[in-house]
Amino acid sequence: MAIPDAVMDTPAGQSILLVEDEPLIALAEKKTIERAGYRVTTVNTGEKAVAAMQNGTETDLILMDINLGDGIDGTEAAQIILQNRELPIVFLSSHTEPETVDKTEKISSYGYVVKNSGDTVLLASIRMAFRLHGTLSLEDLVDRETLQSLMDDFYRLTKVGAAIVDVSGNVLVATGWQEICTRFHRLHPEAAEHCRESDVELTQGIHAGTFKAYKCKNNLWDVATPIVVGDQHLGNIFIGQFFYDDEMPDRELFRTQAQAFGFDEAQYLAALEQVPRFSRERVNTAMKFYAELAGAAGR
Repeated sequence: MAIPDAVMDTPAGQSILLVEDEPLIALAEKKTIERAGYRVTTVNTGEKAVAAMQNGTETDLILMDINLGDGIDGTEAAQIILQNRELPIVFLSSHTEPETVDKTEKISSYGYVVKNSGDTVLLASIRMAFRLHGTLSLEDLVDRETLQSLMDDFYRLTKVGAAIVDVSGNVLVATGWQEICTRFHRLHPEAAEHCRESDVELTQGIHAGTFKAYKCKNNLWDVATPIVVGDQHLGNIFIGQFFYDDEMPDRELFRTQAQAFGFDEAQYLAALEQVPRFSRERVNTAMKFYAELAGAAGR
């Protein structure tokens, strides 16, 4: 099932200030970094980098070229910026002399990338800098296209809907969601807030490699397993939007819910009838698979 844009809408990736005086290099690097999901602002002098930080430009990380032509160089700009802002700075340079590398390490310990070392090295250095700074997000790690394909295949096999959600409640990947959620719960401000609260609050305290079943605040079953990298809980894999086949859904509860949220009662109850019912064995089997997947993501 296609997931509405409102459900899949997530904040843009972290903001990066790219300081590079060569226009063609700046353009190529900007495109590479943006394809990885980051937002990029470029400036071409050390003075403009300092001014951007003083003016409050939203920035989570700086990629700083060292040689910037006339004016202050990248190391001088970095020293000025770090007097007032605590953020990771990764230096870029075509120089590999030990004295140059040593100089940058005394300013910032978040990385030194030799130019023309390739997109893979550049992006890996950015991810490592975020990890060292403690601001790594799940979106930095997951290959959304590959995971979407994998989860779509698993849904076709099992008919069990699933999602990957970060610790802020943002949905990164989803498949097989039910209309009662996509047409009703996730499109109503109060009901959607119930979804977000469930995704965040009710998934606390689950140990890596285990999973937990709970009723979401809109009264459907969800099961979650955490994605933990190192000791950092970055998100969860869910299966959900179902009932167990050994229980009887409370129609009156959902009728009351429709009235409270102003849903068309007949359409809402018709969507309720479409919610799947799974055996506990089937749910446990699916979650064992996703717990293994979450564990692999964290390694």
